[in-house]
Amino acid sequence: KMQPPTTADIMAGYFQLSHKIFSQSFSHQLKTGFGLFGALYDHAALKQGLENKYHQIILGDARKPLIFPSFDLKTGDIVEFSSWKRNAPYAKTPTYQLLLGATSAPVAFPPYKLTFVGQNESNVLVDGGLVANTPSMMAYFAARKLYPNSNIRIISIGDGSYKDILMPEESALGSMGFLAWGHILINVFVHSHTLLSQDYLEDLINEPGSHLVDYYRINMNIPVKNHGVFDGSKQHLIYLKNMAEEYTRVKKNELDELAAKLKTS
Repeated sequence: KMQPPTTADIMAGYFQLSHKIFSQSFSHQLKTGFGLFGALYDHAALKQGLENKYHQIILGDARKPLIFPSFDLKTGDIVEFSSWKRNAPYAKTPTYQLLLGATSAPVAFPPYKLTFVGQNESNVLVDGGLVANTPSMMAYFAARKLYPNSNIRIISIGDGSYKDILMPEESALGSMGFLAWGHILINVFVHSHTLLSQDYLEDLINEPGSHLVDYYRINMNIPVKNHGVFDGSKQHLIYLKNMAEEYTRVKKNELDELAAKLKTS
């Protein structure tokens, strides 16, 4: 089996591919109305990059239990891709294809149509963040099933918080229609879902029968002027890398303590 990638491998791959994944011509921007009438990007570059690197791997090859969500627009069902379910319909489908479906964020990418290996019916998959933007709760209940007598420690790693764009200008509060709400709603959804999951899990810590002994959230607040969710430019990636390095410097004592706990778990 192939060796798992290091952090340096992942960083190098992202720097290499991101500008291709989040690339669009001006004609494409006009055709899609800058995201109003069609997806901003397609799957081609991301699919090629993942396929080249991981094309032989199926979910059951994972060395540790792995679970991630998607949503099937065709059936209206939540899809939980779990590595330990060897007889599931998706079990023989390459993992990179499952990931494409689970990361097809609305507006950014079109829904991903996928027929699982050995199945006849296709699925129309979109980003699992629509149903579990912070999948810590899902991971907790999976761990309870897999390890019913073991203590559980959850490390939740976010991709940046954008609190600055939740509140519109006060002068506009009385005239907030569809367009005004459009760019705020998804951020309210993402932020509130994260807070709700966090509150529930923190309440469960050391509760009798919960087996949850710790919950730690790692996330940075990214200023609105620099949030660039789909900015794949080298300049923006360097900015995010520097911000992450500063975050780890400030949080060094907490992160070192967390690492020590994990080593002794």
